[in-house]
Amino acid sequence: MARTAIQTRVASPHGVFPIVVGVACLLMCGWTSAASVGIALGSGITVPEGIAWVPVQVQSTGAAPATMDVRIQYDPSRLELVGVDRGPTARRADKEVVEAITDSGEALVVITGGLTTLDDGVAAYLFFTVLPEARTGEAIGLAVEEAAAADADAVLLPVHTEDGVVTIVPCSPPDPVSDVTAASLPGGVRLQWEPAALATDYVIYRSETS
Repeated sequence: MARTAIQTRVASPHGVFPIVVGVACLLMCGWTSAASVGIALGSGITVPEGIAWVPVQVQSTGAAPATMDVRIQYDPSRLELVGVDRGPTARRADKEVVEAITDSGEALVVITGGLTTLDDGVAAYLFFTVLPEARTGEAIGLAVEEAAAADADAVLLPVHTEDGVVTIVPCSPPDPVSDVTAASLPGGVRLQWEPAALATDYVIYRSETS
């Protein structure tokens, strides 16, 4: 009987994303007071000199945004921005997410493409490499310097923002996965499990003996 084991480890789940540099401008056609958009940076947790991914979350009231610009500040002596990726809401709306590092410790993240609006949730992920100067236990702040959002008619929406943080934790093995189940499929096996805290990817081993 074949035996399968799952090992967790701390590493980047997506590798280093290629940095796509681009800048999009929002058309300024006036403000509307009937709607507002909240843009919040989430929190990222990683180990010393690891990679942290930080969600960019959006929550709208009254009207949803079709495009967004977010200018972010971070400590370049402790963090290096290595890429961005689309979050679930941007994928569902078929958006592009690009970033331009405009200065040391500052980046512009742009979500654009088409007239489909973004629903509430994670619009993008920011990927930071933790530099050697960052200390274990340190919480490194991420600030939204400015942000803008516009609806499908290119009307600017009022925006309120929330800053984020990257926390450096000791480099210790993550907990093992739990609730592992296996289902037989034609030509293969489907495995499912509950994620382990702090684990970013998984290695699966197969054995021909029990």
